[in-house]
Amino acid sequence: MELIERLRRGESAAYQEAMSRFAPPLQAVLRRLVGDESEDIVQEAFARLFQNVHRVEQPRACLFQIAINMDRRRLRRPDPPPYAGRA
Repeated sequence: MELIERLRRGESAAYQEAMSRFAPPLQAVLRRLVGDESEDIVQEAFARLFQNVHRVEQPRACLFQIAINMDRRRLRRPDPPPYAGRA
């Protein structure tokens, strides 16, 4: 059975398989783009994929698109205010 079908059925082994197959390459790309925030973005991308698995046809492509969109939003947000006591 195809991975996406297994994910839709809620098989826990399918979630583990998706993480082991897709997380390393996604992490590698994001590490170059965003550095330390890459792990957070990978986790969020998987969470969004799993929440919307019923609308997904290609999980790998969907993960990368989610991550790219998250990075774009990150780049658009204003710089955080300086910490108290910093000039």
